[in-house]
Amino acid sequence: MPARRLLLVQRSESTGRCLEAGPASYENAFYLRPTSRPTVVKSAILKKESPAPIPDALRELYSAQSTLRAAFPGWPFSLDGKLVGDIGEAIAARSFGLKRLPEGKKTHDMQTADGRLVQVKATQKARDGKAVGLGLIKTSFDFLLVIEFERDGSYELLYNGPGSFIDEARKHKKSASLSRRQLRVCQLRVSDHDRLKELSLVDSSVSAQ
Repeated sequence: MPARRLLLVQRSESTGRCLEAGPASYENAFYLRPTSRPTVVKSAILKKESPAPIPDALRELYSAQSTLRAAFPGWPFSLDGKLVGDIGEAIAARSFGLKRLPEGKKTHDMQTADGRLVQVKATQKARDGKAVGLGLIKTSFDFLLVIEFERDGSYELLYNGPGSFIDEARKHKKSASLSRRQLRVCQLRVSDHDRLKELSLVDSSVSAQ
């Protein structure tokens, strides 16, 4: 069997197809294994800075967590659940101009100015193979944003696109989750036209109403 080699590929801005490229100098490039179901093993995506005041608030939260862990060894004082979800929605609101839907909406959290429904999932930085929860059960989303943020307030969009690619990736899975690698592979299939457009941070004063 021939030896596998890692390919650096670049998604074409015009066609959305994956093309073999050169050095890792592209903002939207991935290393893939050349298999029938390629797996992302390294991302070269540029991290984005969360809109103010999220970076400072996150640093304070993680500092408080470290203080509590030092004072009470054995307790994780995990930042998870609703708090992580709210941070993701706040980033989405300011970065994409989304509006929150009323509480109680089961499938989608937010809405674009032109009426598209968006589900926002947020997670903290972790290894690429770790799963990202996309719900307790498989649910089809009109549109999905998956945001992974770090302690310094920077974030990466693991996925920004229609829910149809997520449905296809999960069709043979029992669980609703996908790993970070699988989400990045799904992202490669989404053309620029089908992604939500980010606002510039200068103009991202849209309120998260």
